[in-house]
Amino acid sequence: MIGARKDAIDGLKALEVGDTMKLRANRILNASGLSGRMIGNRASILWLLYAGMESGMVVEWYVDDVFNSMAPGLGIGALFKVASVVWSAALAGVAGGNAMGIAAARK
Repeated sequence: MIGARKDAIDGLKALEVGDTMKLRANRILNASGLSGRMIGNRASILWLLYAGMESGMVVEWYVDDVFNSMAPGLGIGALFKVASVVWSAALAGVAGGNAMGIAAARK
């Protein structure tokens, strides 16, 4: 929601003097979906990788416990920041592992 609002403001700033009303509306609508598409695509790819890792661990070890949620969370967190600095990837891995461990313990 915040990304759409920011992108809509950017779309309003990109308007030019000779634009028709239809072109103005098109610019605003095209700009307002930019952040949402990027965030949605990243989240869906990370979730797909997480689900594959978790399912693989359950099939391999025949056990469904909290560790089978924490380990893929750690891996996906680190994978998300792998192009960054090593400590940043490690921190993201720990955060992902903790978040998935807490979610698994609550369910």
